[in-house]
Amino acid sequence: MGNIFCAPGEPFEVHPSFRPIIDKYDAFIIDQWGVMHNGVVAMEGASECVQELARQGKKCIILSNTSSSEESALSRLPKLGFDLSSLAGGAVTSGDLATAYIRENYSGKKALVFSWKHPAAPDPQEFMERCDDIVLVDNMEDDANLPDVVILHGNEVILPADKHGKPDEGQSLGDYILTGKMEQVVMPVLKRCAERSIPVLCVDPDLISVNPDGTVLYMPGTIANYYERTLRGPTLYFGKPDARAFRRAVERLQQQFGITKERMCHIGDSLHHDIAGANSIDLDSVLVLGGVHRVDLENDLGKLAPTSKLQDLFQQIGHTPTHVAPLLQL
Repeated sequence: MGNIFCAPGEPFEVHPSFRPIIDKYDAFIIDQWGVMHNGVVAMEGASECVQELARQGKKCIILSNTSSSEESALSRLPKLGFDLSSLAGGAVTSGDLATAYIRENYSGKKALVFSWKHPAAPDPQEFMERCDDIVLVDNMEDDANLPDVVILHGNEVILPADKHGKPDEGQSLGDYILTGKMEQVVMPVLKRCAERSIPVLCVDPDLISVNPDGTVLYMPGTIANYYERTLRGPTLYFGKPDARAFRRAVERLQQQFGITKERMCHIGDSLHHDIAGANSIDLDSVLVLGGVHRVDLENDLGKLAPTSKLQDLFQQIGHTPTHVAPLLQL
């Protein structure tokens, strides 16, 4: 057992590694970015840890705020050193949850889509194909051709109206991804949408991402957050921290392996998304410190932060995990 602390009034256990947590559960619901990998390479010890979980008969499933499909998300992992046979439950992605909703509610409707252009990012063309027959529009200037919905698939470009056009032919969102500044392109679009109560669907609710060198990237969730909280526009999020995403992962583990929720645990790096979502359905959780809160905690990768800093952060954000570990590492 790790050392037990409270923040505030809620107990959490701090462990020097992931090993003491393994025997407490039969299944693990695992976040990707900041837990398994950083988008470039596997996090230290993560692939070995996931493999050891499988060797001990633990059932693992990914729950990710990626705008990719399950198939696409899983296909990237072997290149990062992960054995897909260790992930018996597959993956639940915000991309799949969103495209199912879009097909059901916006078939034949017009959409303005914020997306990616980097070749390593989720594929815009694949996403559009999974949305079936929505009609792309690429500006807010023509009142006769305004979108019925705005979709936040990514944060680099507005996809061109020509479905066969390349993402880099679309309007750039400027340096938003590096600075979080929205004044040049994003804000004017959102203000026109808010004036007309056009709904925004956020496929990737993450607020920020942290690069291996510690620099911050601003994600689609920050745009959605501004639209909802500042402009008071109608906003719908897919993926974590929404309880429906967590229930989908829990139900898959229950149906495939007969494991009860009490014997499951979620592993994530974000208090806002991972721990908040797990807490919303009374699911145990592990916060690993190698991801988005490294900046808040001023913490070296692979090290435990001082307990006082953890307590302050949990109190500030309002969510406390069941366990804390430096990394997904034995």
